Amino acid sequence: MYTPHSVAGMFIYYSKPTSMTALKTIFRSALFLLVPVAVAAQDTAVFVHGAWKDAMIMAKQQNKPVFVDLWFLGCMPCKRMVDETFAQKDVAAYMNANFICYKSDINVEMDGKLLSRKYGASGFPHYLYINPDGSLIEAGSGFMGAPRFLENLKTVVANGKAGKVKKFSNSMDITYPEVYNDLYFKKPTEQSPNRKELINKWMAEQKDLSSELSYLMMVRGFGALDEQYASYFIDHAVELANAYGARQVGTTVYTRLSKKAGELGSKKDKAAFEALVAKVKPVYDAHDWKIFGKIISEAYYKNTGDYSVYANFIETSGFYTLADKASFAGKTAELVKGNKALLARLDSWMSENEINNQSKYALEGLYYTKAVVKYFLDNNEEAKKYLEAANKAALSPKSANREGIDGLSVALGAGKKDFSPKAPYVMVPLTMD
Repeated sequence: MYTPHSVAGMFIYYSKPTSMTALKTIFRSALFLLVPVAVAAQDTAVFVHGAWKDAMIMAKQQNKPVFVDLWFLGCMPCKRMVDETFAQKDVAAYMNANFICYKSDINVEMDGKLLSRKYGASGFPHYLYINPDGSLIEAGSGFMGAPRFLENLKTVVANGKAGKVKKFSNSMDITYPEVYNDLYFKKPTEQSPNRKELINKWMAEQKDLSSELSYLMMVRGFGALDEQYASYFIDHAVELANAYGARQVGTTVYTRLSKKAGELGSKKDKAAFEALVAKVKPVYDAHDWKIFGKIISEAYYKNTGDYSVYANFIETSGFYTLADKASFAGKTAELVKGNKALLARLDSWMSENEINNQSKYALEGLYYTKAVVKYFLDNNEEAKKYLEAANKAALSPKSANREGIDGLSVALGAGKKDFSPKAPYVMVPLTMD
């Protein structure tokens, strides 16, 4: 039989009976081993695992909020948070000093499933910041680099001290609609095929669409909502964000907003589009607006069919990197080949100095894009020059733009004026922050 003894949170197992000499040896060894453990603990965030109720007991005893990390095995952003963000010394020190840090695997642990259900978690990693009394200070999701995450932590601590909390009830003991429960406790193949009908039937029975349960049903069933409920969510997005969490509202609503923006673009109704943007933009912080505002706005400008207006937006919005601009230029050049003034603008976006300051992975695509634009500007010598630069920048004989480069080279050699180049592909490093 083995009996556990805890030394500063480290379990040591020994069999009974054990002599005093053996015990001294064990504890000397434990103390020796604890030196690097104690040092390591300062270098990364220390998480508690197990029962949620125990984490809340610790929170009350130490009068600290709980930082909850809901994750699952195989989630790449979850792993990056552990490897890059939680392990950053400043972040770790702040987390350890100001929070009880708690982790739960949503696929394995019941408490992780229950917390996910309680707060409508769907994007992972999903973060909860919960006061010792059970009130939610804030929620968030997705990978965050250390600097941004640390600022977020400080904001949460300040809001918690100021009593700024969300509308969620403090109780975990709530009866949820079956169609909502199924999202967390049944596989998709086991859920009702009448999910859309069940969601909207339940919504029709609600007297208060701003209530916690109504909000959760709309968040998790947003794609299935009838138009009246989706419109309610959009019209009340700012107040729902204030009540339950901006990040969740913003990531829920942007697809429907994008669709609406596209419809307005087809009608060229700029006033209605600007009114839509003014209504929902306050939901997003500056970082998220660069992501979601770009998606929403692109839907409008793309559907107008006016590429000059679209180009103006790209130049002035601040949303677009050089790679983004090149992607637009490469896809648009042939469509506007009769508009030399617009082609010249597209060409001006990609100066050699700017191109050469980009990642080596992007150079081939950028130079090929430049060549395509020069071709439609009827500047064949310049087009050949940039094709040569694209060839030199290629990192592989079978690169993404190989077919396009070779095809345009042949067309230029034959003096073809009506050639349709393959659309360029600009490779950029993947970032998630």
